[in-house]
Amino acid sequence: MSNKPRKMTLEKKHNLTGWAFLAPATFLIAVFSFWPMIKALVLSFQTGKGTNMQMAGFTNYIRMFQNDVFIQSIKNTFFYFILQVPIMLAVALVLACILNKKDLRFKGFFRTMIFLPCTTSLVAYSIIFRSLFANNGLVNYVLVNFGILDKPYNFLTQPFAAKMVIILALLWRWTGYNMVFFLSGLQFLGKPEFVHDGSTHFITPLFYFGKGYCTILSIRRSFLPNRRKQREKMKALPVSQSSQAGKQTRSRQ
Repeated sequence: MSNKPRKMTLEKKHNLTGWAFLAPATFLIAVFSFWPMIKALVLSFQTGKGTNMQMAGFTNYIRMFQNDVFIQSIKNTFFYFILQVPIMLAVALVLACILNKKDLRFKGFFRTMIFLPCTTSLVAYSIIFRSLFANNGLVNYVLVNFGILDKPYNFLTQPFAAKMVIILALLWRWTGYNMVFFLSGLQFLGKPEFVHDGSTHFITPLFYFGKGYCTILSIRRSFLPNRRKQREKMKALPVSQSSQAGKQTRSRQ
């Protein structure tokens, strides 16, 4: 029996190399993402100030669900989610199928133009849509001159109309981003095959992956907005009449 150490196989070397590359990123994600999430979850069951924290059970959650502002924010979030995400994914899929045609001319130009809004800053496109839907904006100008409206409609101060403007702005910005993933799934594994057995199915694996990836990202974006960007957007968009009246009332008090 020879006492020579066994040589490491090529597969084990590749596995160790992969884990070595993953270790720093895994450590940073665990420290700066998962640990704060766990601490925030524990903190939600506590009450107090500073280091003087005590367990309070579900008191914070009960108070939160009794808050009218929180309930309204949940309703608004689901409103954006139900309308924006399906429409955006459907439009992105249609555009990807159109741009995947081999006989389409200027495909590179159209792809760039559709994807370009994704590179626009949040404040910039907020100002663009504020100008478009203002009382003296292009949308009101067209609607009044074509006889659809008798006078300019204030889109930005009506709750439902303002929500629709925000949805249009999000569609304009993020549709091209999702289109790129759909287009990559259509191109690199060939065209999707259609099976006519009473319904139509896409059976391209990469296309399924792209569809799931876009869906998850879109849902995450609608439920977990970046707070810094939301503050920038609130600064860029005009203040509604109701909020102005509320500020005046509080100042009088």
